[in-house]
Amino acid sequence: MKRKNILLMMGFLLTHVIVLNALPEDSKQPLHLIADAVMVDYSKGMTELDGHAKITQGTTILRGKKMVIYTDDHQELIKVIAYGDEQHPANYETLPSSTEEIFSADADRITYIRSEKLALFEGNAHAKNGPNQFDGPEFEYYTDQQKMVTRKTPNQHASIIIYPETKK
Repeated sequence: MKRKNILLMMGFLLTHVIVLNALPEDSKQPLHLIADAVMVDYSKGMTELDGHAKITQGTTILRGKKMVIYTDDHQELIKVIAYGDEQHPANYETLPSSTEEIFSADADRITYIRSEKLALFEGNAHAKNGPNQFDGPEFEYYTDQQKMVTRKTPNQHASIIIYPETKK
């Protein structure tokens, strides 16, 4: 039964792209889903991946303790939410271009909203691209603009470390 659900889920999601600022060819790669358990509810447009959830497409990987995927009536992706915990935060990583280093980000919860091309990293957010780092309570990442935004949060602050480029 578990294998059947996973195969249904894979077929269901093959037409949905969950790529945040990745190599252009990633969107043409097959989507691989792994989880301890999968529940697909077509009537609600919701799929849950529970336990060691992982979605891979090309160089892009989304990991979480649990993931919930929402689709519309035409099975088009609306949003994906990946949940983590203190020991294992939700994680997103990708290779933005063949000339850049891997971009990796962790948070208690990662939400990708397809229509807004927006990824929300909420709770203990950390991002790293090469030696450059960001730490803060949360941040928004606009994938089409390659723009990161953090809002003022009472009694918390964001920390950014940017290293100068080295000449090769």
